[in-house]
Amino acid sequence: MQNSAEAQSLWRKYTTEPLSGVVASPDTNKKLKNNWKPYFEDHLPHSELEAGIATGELIKGTLRVNAKKFSHAFIADKEGHDILMDGFKDRNRALNGDVVAVRIKDKKDWIIGVSDLAEQLGAVSVGDSKADQTSPNVSSPTYVSFGLFFNICLFAAVGKFNKTRKTGVVVGIVEKKSRQVVTGHLRLDKAKPNDKFITLETVSKNNQNLQIPREEVMKEKAKQDISNVLFVGKILKWEPHSPLPLGELCQSIGEIGQIEPETTRILIDHEVDFSEFSNAVNQCLPSDLPWTIPQAERAKRRDFTSECIFSIDPPSARDLDDALHCKQLPNGNNESVRTYEIGVHIADVSYFVHPGTALDKVASERCTSVYLVQRVIPMLPRLLCEELCSLNPGTERLAFSVVWNITEQGKILSQWFGRSVIRSCAKFSYDHAQSFIDNPDRDFSQPESACQENEFPEITGNFSMNEIKTKVLGLFKVSQNLRKQRIDNGALRLDQVRLSYTLNSETGLPNGCYTYEYKKSNELIEEFMLLANMAVAHKLYTSIPTHAFLRSHSEPKEEMMQDFVSTCMALGLEVDASSSEALAESLRTAPGADELAKYRKQALFLLAIKPQQLATYICAGSVSDESKYHHYALNVPLYTHFTSPIRRYADLVVHRQLAAVIGYKKSPLILFDELQAQATLCNHRKSNAKQAQELSIDLFFNLLVNNFGPLESRGMVMNVLDRAVDILSTEYGVTKRVYLE
Repeated sequence: MQNSAEAQSLWRKYTTEPLSGVVASPDTNKKLKNNWKPYFEDHLPHSELEAGIATGELIKGTLRVNAKKFSHAFIADKEGHDILMDGFKDRNRALNGDVVAVRIKDKKDWIIGVSDLAEQLGAVSVGDSKADQTSPNVSSPTYVSFGLFFNICLFAAVGKFNKTRKTGVVVGIVEKKSRQVVTGHLRLDKAKPNDKFITLETVSKNNQNLQIPREEVMKEKAKQDISNVLFVGKILKWEPHSPLPLGELCQSIGEIGQIEPETTRILIDHEVDFSEFSNAVNQCLPSDLPWTIPQAERAKRRDFTSECIFSIDPPSARDLDDALHCKQLPNGNNESVRTYEIGVHIADVSYFVHPGTALDKVASERCTSVYLVQRVIPMLPRLLCEELCSLNPGTERLAFSVVWNITEQGKILSQWFGRSVIRSCAKFSYDHAQSFIDNPDRDFSQPESACQENEFPEITGNFSMNEIKTKVLGLFKVSQNLRKQRIDNGALRLDQVRLSYTLNSETGLPNGCYTYEYKKSNELIEEFMLLANMAVAHKLYTSIPTHAFLRSHSEPKEEMMQDFVSTCMALGLEVDASSSEALAESLRTAPGADELAKYRKQALFLLAIKPQQLATYICAGSVSDESKYHHYALNVPLYTHFTSPIRRYADLVVHRQLAAVIGYKKSPLILFDELQAQATLCNHRKSNAKQAQELSIDLFFNLLVNNFGPLESRGMVMNVLDRAVDILSTEYGVTKRVYLE
């Protein structure tokens, strides 16, 4: 692929077209069937699958392929326990993400294997530390030298506690993935002259290799040197007699190792729609520009334009979802209690995105913006996300607001929800806000303390820097008390090292990297966003208990958490994981207080994250037990997402629900089944977006090390295998497997 337009066209074409016919000739297929013995069991008819699921003879679930050991795949039973498909035959042609029906094997066929935690970290049993080279979908291991020198400061081997693993076999696919395309390179070096097929080997380890007819590959080879080229391949058919599915080449996307082709690969592999918005979508946007708020709409809303409202975001942010205001209230006769009016103002995307339109349809399918190192794939057209919805300073914008009367100690006295009109006076960065927090006595009215050129952004309206500083400090005091309450109530936070990059403006290559520093100013914003999300969740659930769109976080996987605790005990570290509160306290004290404590803490956080389940969107009526609404990490009964509608469709759904329950809309609520289907899609897209973001960070780290390495880093042994060790770079937050040979 030569340009982004072609890449976008490719995404649209090969993720929306139905599966085409088989490339191989009928004679070829006939020979294959006559000469090959069945490799897989035939899938059961759909009627038998439904009957078996209904009686409990079969278990239905979404297949998860272990990216670090491709021969292992899992589904969860009703109790949340994993069932292992041990090998490719037991997976029976199902792909990662397929909804499958599984038959549990006899107990005599269950296996004694490693702990769940070791499995998740990629550990395997002694004598099997490398991929199974005889499997049809695993290539020989790739050794990449990153030039990292590790000073091993702690041995923290994951305990491989033997346990009996329940195993099963896939007997049918209930629902196929909508996308049947993969990216990879052609394995010409392993093809023999008489081979009828050549393997397209995927880069993403939980994707499926394809076999491409040799004549098709030779045609492509005649056009270009394909030895170092990435291709998009499409699955056509997977017969029971074939260890690999039959596929066709769709298009080349560029050279392996180059930023844009590799980014295109990541986006396609994770089903990210990066195509341009269609004419039908663009026709839904306001055409009368520059756009102004209609007077009729202004009359329906609370006017906050005279308030000192400002945003605090990363300096590079262009889609400003949220802004705040804070003013101290008169206390009457009670001078000992300082009280504030604090407002969280969120971009009112729902005003521009109407249900049932082409714009709404594409947003509901994308579900989320995807943030890569060098660019953003937006959920909405840039006219909305960077201009008309973005709470840019000096411009009147429509907002959805939550306003509290709250004491400095964090006690809420009253709250108000409603649509509003605001005008932000400034866009501050976290560093700007942190400067106020670190220097509370600085007087900006004095010449010697006046803001230096470019130190702070321009302020619009009749507000002084001293006035804004006072408001930030008021917000900070309240936020710290809110945070203390959350932590005292058992909230759990597992921080990890986040890498950011400086990029060459001409080549796009990374010049360097640095770890993102989470500051007190970040905590300030986080606390008020959390408070708004919790307040809206309670409002929705009390008003529409069956339809409330919530964000749930289940407790960790019990067996994996037990493995984690046992591992810590074996290392002499006492950890209590009986609740989020107990775990948070253990992780605070277990690392100790010596010079290596911060490294132990980082390693423990990494291990403690593995048993955690992903937070998910749910429609309240889909869960019969109210305890399932609980958010484990926050340790709160109800939570939702309200504060980022520019980049998350779930928040837009919540905005519409809130507008309905407070009387702005009289239209009927979305049908329950449609809400739950949207929640499921949002979960899938959010997970894929997170993986794509992480792979983008990895891609740029690899490029950085290849161009500027070797890099020296303190490291910690996380896991020991028979011929390799997994080592965490405590400086860069990456874990790499080092082969001792």
